[in-house]
Amino acid sequence: MLDALAPNDGTMKTLIEKMFEEYNTGIYTGHKLKKVEKDGIIIENKDKEEKKISYDRIVTAVGVKPNKELAENLTRENIPFYEI
Repeated sequence: MLDALAPNDGTMKTLIEKMFEEYNTGIYTGHKLKKVEKDGIIIENKDKEEKKISYDRIVTAVGVKPNKELAENLTRENIPFYEI
């Protein structure tokens, strides 16, 4: 659970926030989706506090943690590379 939207990419964060604001969409970083019900979703924050939110549509986004082992090995061996 990240506490911020696109924390390492200010440009992407700005674009996403602008789009979500345009569509009057809530952004709940630092929360887990616990349950989907007909009249709302239940989310939980890091303190285990739950909140019910009504919805028209649900969009979830999951990030990934990079595996830096290959990059570290290539750097150590002085092998040039590009990360994408």
